[in-house]
Amino acid sequence: MPTDPVAEREAVELQRARSLLTKKRQAEERRSRLAPTVAIATLTLVGLALSAAYDRDGEPAAIRTATCDPGDSACLGARILSQIQAPCSRAIEGQLKHSPEWMDSAWERRFSAPAWHKPPDQLIFYGNRIKVKNSLGMQLSPSYFCVVKRDGTLVRAELRDAP
Repeated sequence: MPTDPVAEREAVELQRARSLLTKKRQAEERRSRLAPTVAIATLTLVGLALSAAYDRDGEPAAIRTATCDPGDSACLGARILSQIQAPCSRAIEGQLKHSPEWMDSAWERRFSAPAWHKPPDQLIFYGNRIKVKNSLGMQLSPSYFCVVKRDGTLVRAELRDAP
């Protein structure tokens, strides 16, 4: 009994296609099972690297342990930034009628690099990373500043253009 060569060829090609599809599905399943493990391992390594580079206050360890030149406001400001952020933020929030929304992130801090206010005793930090609502419900982004002593003690915090 003669066989149809076209039908035989189509059957072989169909079998190859099914085999390739099965192999592709198996490879995708292996990748999908492996993806969470790779993600966890990557996050763990990144976390370990960051914890080694930063101390518990979130400041680079090299900055916290560096000795600053007495006239270097940027170095001194970097050393006390984590210490003054919470008291300055609370003092600014206390001047508002409504609760604010801080817009800071890991890349943009609430307070800018400092400048001398009354050298060599006080530093001033500026910022504008806050949103507040006025009495009409409109959102505003006022600027603010915080004056601190060299040791990080809060002297004054004030909003500008506040609602």
